[in-house]
Amino acid sequence: MAVDLGVDAAPRWPDGAIDPQRCRVVFGLPADELVVRLPDAPGGGVSDLIEAPDNGVAVLVDERTNDVIGLHVYPLLAGAA
Repeated sequence: MAVDLGVDAAPRWPDGAIDPQRCRVVFGLPADELVVRLPDAPGGGVSDLIEAPDNGVAVLVDERTNDVIGLHVYPLLAGAA
């Protein structure tokens, strides 16, 4: 379920480059979703949809700090068909 964090609470991306080799990639078959967690990201988080019609892509945001901790893509396989 996506949560609208509002314009005033824009998620903050990490400073500097992100090392893709340290990211964690998880595919959830029952939910047909792909989650890419940034290095050292805490568990949990809420999905904040990227504003584009029917794209199914969201940034994963830590609720306490408002930091971006990953990306959430859904549906993945159904959208590819």
